Amino acid sequence: GDGLAGYFDNFKYYQIGEAGVVSIENNSSYSSIPTSFTLNQNYPNPFNPVTTISFDLVETANVSLNIYNINGQLVRELANGLFTANTYNLKWNATNDFNQTVPSGIYLYVLKVNEQMTTKRMVYLK
Repeated sequence: GDGLAGYFDNFKYYQIGEAGVVSIENNSSYSSIPTSFTLNQNYPNPFNPVTTISFDLVETANVSLNIYNINGQLVRELANGLFTANTYNLKWNATNDFNQTVPSGIYLYVLKVNEQMTTKRMVYLK
């Protein structure tokens, strides 16, 4: 309800991996809060060296955004934590959790919001 909205605005709970959140769109007015939970196609795609992944949240939720290689191995955890309703733009610089550049190829990015999961594909070309 409205009681928690102001509370969450004051505290940032989410944790961002080193590949980092670059921008969070400002939802100072409620009209700009997204109306649906959406995971957008990354851009540019194919990409080199950096791509942006954006997603919309309609309510505060536990969120994780992970990148996997085509074999299903976890490459990079981009975000994990409690996120407020907003639009988030995260950049991935094609590195793994050890800051090593990954090989060219197809990668999957998986957004989990509470128990709801969405997956999209992207291509990294060196």
